[in-house]
Amino acid sequence: MSTGLRALVLLLLALTGVRAAEPQLHVPKDDPEKAVRRLRQGAGFRTGLWKVQDLAEVSGARDSETPLLEGYYQKGLDRRIGLESSVAMWRREVKFDSQDALGNPVSETATSYVLPLVTAGKFYLIREPRRLDPFLCAGLGLTLGLDKRDGSNGSPTGRSQGGRVIQEGGSSWVAQGSDCS
Repeated sequence: MSTGLRALVLLLLALTGVRAAEPQLHVPKDDPEKAVRRLRQGAGFRTGLWKVQDLAEVSGARDSETPLLEGYYQKGLDRRIGLESSVAMWRREVKFDSQDALGNPVSETATSYVLPLVTAGKFYLIREPRRLDPFLCAGLGLTLGLDKRDGSNGSPTGRSQGGRVIQEGGSSWVAQGSDCS
């Protein structure tokens, strides 16, 4: 047997052994469907990075972002399907200094808050819940955005500029992951 084939067989045997040794969560025998739904129900918090595509960069600006903070609630519908609702918050701030036409210093800060509200369906790859429960997920939702601009003009008149804008939009996402219990 060639070395490559031998390595593949050993890898498959190791993976099969690991999978067989993986502990299963206790599911009562009286009503297993109800027990699985209960085991896949819960709430929690997640944090991560928000990657915005085609985000306009402002030359000479300093920006800062918070991580995405998300709270969610999920409910098991049957042995393989769950429903999850979540709300999240992300903040980005851009500061830049420049001069107006008369040479007076001008400082401006633009702060954006994004609140995605998403409902998603989860498809669990394994029928019986395990400590590490892999899933595929797809969701749709509403996203609210708040842009706040504050500016100051260093001229003797002390003029300031600013404003707020609320924007709404849709969001969709597809993910893969694993629930840990």
